[in-house]
Amino acid sequence: FCVVDDKGALTGVLTRTDLLNAGEALATMTHERRGAITVGELMAHNPLWVSIEDSPLLVAEMMRERSLKRIPVVKSLHDRSLVGYVRLESLMGTVLERLPKLSPPV
Repeated sequence: FCVVDDKGALTGVLTRTDLLNAGEALATMTHERRGAITVGELMAHNPLWVSIEDSPLLVAEMMRERSLKRIPVVKSLHDRSLVGYVRLESLMGTVLERLPKLSPPV
């Protein structure tokens, strides 16, 4: 899950793994402490992101190098307003469309 500030700028990412790890930690906490946990305490701060100006091939390489399944997309290098995210499946379709078509074997 992408986490944004009050201006819509990307500030962090909360993954399923983060939530699973939090569940284990929460089990050992008092009821009061569990109720006081915030998303900000659980999320990864300053996540990796791409902008709408980046090429699909660059995004694919970044995702491959870091074994990512999704990556947040922001408006630009200087405007980290979240506009969405790219899923690996969608990206692969775009990359494959840009590759030259192979002729079927004869």
